[in-house]
Amino acid sequence: MIKFKKKLALLLTGALILGIMPSLAYTTQYTGSYDYSVTSATNFSKRMNYVKKDWTAPVITLNGSSYISILVGASYVDAGATAYDSVSGRVTVTATNNVNTRVAGKYVVKYTASDAAGNIAYAYRTVEVKAPAVTQPVVTQPSTPTNPATSTTNSTTASTSTSTSTSTSTAGQSSTLATSTIDATMKKVYLSSFSNISGSLKEFTGSIGAGSSILTLSTSAHDFKIGHGIAIKAAGNNKETNYWLITTVKAVDGNKLTLSTNASTSASGVMVLHDDTKAVNSAISTGNAIYYFDIPQMNIKGLSLKSNAIYDGLGKSVLNLPVIYSSAPWVQSMVSAEDQTNITFRNFTLDGGKTRGVYANDQVGVSLLLVLDSTKIKVQNNTFRNNGYISINLQSKVNDILIENNTILNTDIGIMAMPEWLGNLYLENAVFQNNYMDGGTSEGISIVSGMRENPGYAKNITIHKNVIKNKLANGIQYGSRTSNIVISENDITKCNNGISSIDPNLEKRDNMTSTNADIIKNKVYNNKWSNFVLDGTDVYVANNEISDGNNVLVLGRLFIDNVTVDSNKFNNTSIALSPAIHIYNLKNGNIKNNVFVIGSANNFNAAIGTENGNVVSLSFTGNDLGGMRILDLYKVTTLALLDQKY
Repeated sequence: MIKFKKKLALLLTGALILGIMPSLAYTTQYTGSYDYSVTSATNFSKRMNYVKKDWTAPVITLNGSSYISILVGASYVDAGATAYDSVSGRVTVTATNNVNTRVAGKYVVKYTASDAAGNIAYAYRTVEVKAPAVTQPVVTQPSTPTNPATSTTNSTTASTSTSTSTSTSTAGQSSTLATSTIDATMKKVYLSSFSNISGSLKEFTGSIGAGSSILTLSTSAHDFKIGHGIAIKAAGNNKETNYWLITTVKAVDGNKLTLSTNASTSASGVMVLHDDTKAVNSAISTGNAIYYFDIPQMNIKGLSLKSNAIYDGLGKSVLNLPVIYSSAPWVQSMVSAEDQTNITFRNFTLDGGKTRGVYANDQVGVSLLLVLDSTKIKVQNNTFRNNGYISINLQSKVNDILIENNTILNTDIGIMAMPEWLGNLYLENAVFQNNYMDGGTSEGISIVSGMRENPGYAKNITIHKNVIKNKLANGIQYGSRTSNIVISENDITKCNNGISSIDPNLEKRDNMTSTNADIIKNKVYNNKWSNFVLDGTDVYVANNEISDGNNVLVLGRLFIDNVTVDSNKFNNTSIALSPAIHIYNLKNGNIKNNVFVIGSANNFNAAIGTENGNVVSLSFTGNDLGGMRILDLYKVTTLALLDQKY
């Protein structure tokens, strides 16, 4: 082995192609002493130490515990933190605190401190806001169903038990029926007390003439009753319902039904279905109650949720989108909360009917749940399945929303926040946690905040502990106008991309103003294209486990400024002979303390590399390369390579 010391002073500016392998080439804007150890002409290790530069970040110490639990509605005053630097002494700590005590969920308070040399340190405190434990009501069926047309009240009283929850399990995710702190004091309404709700999915055939209100069914063995909703194919004139006639039954005489509405056109031997939408909307029209959907199944499309109410499917109610929508519908919703506040929607199954012949298309269709211009919304412990369009659709102005413990199977987009037509998105204080998503097209979670020219935004977002797999687009995608977002402890696999910061198909590239993104402790692996594609300003990527993919981590496809990639594990790296960390346009990057594990000799190109972009001020410090080639760089201005382990 040949050992030598020498002084090296190089200032790298402009466009310079730098390839390190097998020759020795280093760049720095400083003058200092470096030690090189060369083992062979084709395989070498090296250690670079600049003796005068301070590369040690301050140490942050939290005041109090790193985990705090409080109840919904309680006040929270953060205890803060202190920081000490070995050179600068005591330094200032800045806290980013997005704790919303009105919405249950886990929040992360981020602390940042920097020293005079520009080294940055981060620390975190988890604040969990919990709803107080309450008893789960036991459903008591009324002894005699009451016709709401003749009754003075549409509610019954439920008894309570000492148990706090009822457990259910679906599609690999165990859950507990969600409850609310105000269950015990709210008026209780049971849908089984309404005789005009059929709860039937039976299908029949029938015929009706144009201008007639008499429908003749092919059999007298049907279950239609007076007041039931009914849908007749090809007998209506409304494009939004694909020209089905949707009305109610006025009279029953054997196989002849008298309808409340005349047919617009003649229809012979066509499908006839139950439709409970109108009856259920009437039953829940006042809000200010807890509504128990104690009917196992219904055909529903266009259910309108009202303010100050809880809607509880009791873990057994299945709402089915009827096959009325067997051809392309207008963009509509199965269940919606529009201009409402203080709603809990829980313990339902919503079936979009993709496996039953309902039209399936990821560009136009029926959202299973739409939240539009609404606040204080909780969506808990539901199953959304078999839908060709969006499962949970957040549009326009949506504040204080909690989406947790839901199972989303075989749908287009799982959770999407997007502008209303020709409008903008204003999403604030949103928590998406503990959801399970498997299969279907498009994204798992998508926030489209930069679609229009006019300002829109998404801010104070937490995406935590979700499982997302087998999606044909991004697992998690946050938009180009997103700020203060924490993406933590998610498990994302077998999607096209794992986590991405812009939708290039929908968002304008010059809208990229995303800032303050913390992406921590995620497991992202075996995604088809890239595990991470990140742009924006003030991005912190730490303690993630990242495995396989054509590009494992892509930085600055548009641009990224002030990014730290710290203490991640890159396992088996790239499957397409590209760098584990692939950089395009970057300013002020610090890549440190990462571990690279090579699966086979053909599964890597380099630990870090650049494309035809512009990289200004990059530090690559203290990484464990595991025998991997260090880097291939193109167009780099100012590079520091320090203390790698080979």
